[in-house]
Amino acid sequence: MKKTSPQLLALSSFIILLSFISAQPFLASAELVLDSTGEPLQWSNNYYVLPHNWRPPGGGLSLGTHNNNSCPHYVTQERSEVATSTFYESLHSLFYHFLYVLSSISTFSFRLLPSYANVAS
Repeated sequence: MKKTSPQLLALSSFIILLSFISAQPFLASAELVLDSTGEPLQWSNNYYVLPHNWRPPGGGLSLGTHNNNSCPHYVTQERSEVATSTFYESLHSLFYHFLYVLSSISTFSFRLLPSYANVAS
């Protein structure tokens, strides 16, 4: 019978351990994302994306440019803490534009755009 090398055994153990660790987030139950009033986000509503804590430095998230790059999907944060956000979209658009931010989404809150607000389509 052929002996297994210690390196192969260690590598196999590491891969098995890694598979258990990486599967853990998928086993957790899904949680609803709530807006700033405590209501679940609705696909049909438009939202501003604002900092969770209203204090300096910075306001809501917006789409902007950086270093003369005019990519329409570049996410910026307003400099003033009183600036709400120039970005207001439905959740479909929000998830499209902010997909890479979703891992840290807990630091932001979503405020429902008032129905009387003037929104350019």
